[in-house]
Amino acid sequence: IYLLRTALYNSTGSVYRLASDGDILRNSSYGYFRNQGSFLKTGGNGITDIKALFENQEGTVGAERGLLRFAESLEMTNGVIEISLGGATDAGRIQSYKDVMLAGATLTVSLRDGYVPVTGDSFVLLSGSTVTGEFAATNLPTLAAGKFWNLIYDNNVLRLTAASTEDTDGDLLLDSWEIDKFGDITISNGGDDNHDSDVHTDYQEYLADTDPTNSASYFCVTAVSNSSAATVYFNSSSNRFYSMDGRTSLVVGVWQEVSGNGARVGIGGADSMQDTNVPAEGPYYRLKVARP
Repeated sequence: IYLLRTALYNSTGSVYRLASDGDILRNSSYGYFRNQGSFLKTGGNGITDIKALFENQEGTVGAERGLLRFAESLEMTNGVIEISLGGATDAGRIQSYKDVMLAGATLTVSLRDGYVPVTGDSFVLLSGSTVTGEFAATNLPTLAAGKFWNLIYDNNVLRLTAASTEDTDGDLLLDSWEIDKFGDITISNGGDDNHDSDVHTDYQEYLADTDPTNSASYFCVTAVSNSSAATVYFNSSSNRFYSMDGRTSLVVGVWQEVSGNGARVGIGGADSMQDTNVPAEGPYYRLKVARP
């Protein structure tokens, strides 16, 4: 849509739906869109650019799918932001290349397509060169017992994360583990954070219960012996389960659990697993670690 020295008015009670990824452009400084009703991107998983001047007068701006992107500042004071979540990687999003003002606004988030959030699911709902103010009210979907939403205002980004009573910041690292390893739950954000700069992320070290602040501490095979029985040595945690798989070729066949080496609790320290029936070909082994 091109606005040529014209204006579009979306009055109170009216709904203007963007059912695809098409843009709203202008060919002069006079083309603008004034919104007092609901301005919603309801279709298309790509980007819809709003390059016309956009004046929101306490109306609703929403993105059900894809990215709704504004070239100018987005004034949402006393208005409503609506976002729909359809999956861990399928959510509407609003962005401004300039400023976003939220003072007095309301945030409404809904779920669609049968999506049920799990702890750690995280979404950037809104971003701008700066985001000022905070929502006066929020309407968020109800989560399962023991779970809740964290709404985080982080400089120029607004992020919504599903958390739980055991993981209150929703970074997939249990609070008790973070406090034990870092002294605080705010040091690591999980994900790709790697505080000791070794080959494993903080999240991977959490899964293995190794020390994320010590680059010499990570889950690995420490030694192998292949006398009458094949023995694989490693350091274990008494808070994790370990198992060993084997195969005779890395080209054909599949990994299978080595007899007698199903999931068991680590002894906490120097540990090992043994294959007492070593095959004639190969063998190849892999260790697995899992949370209880």
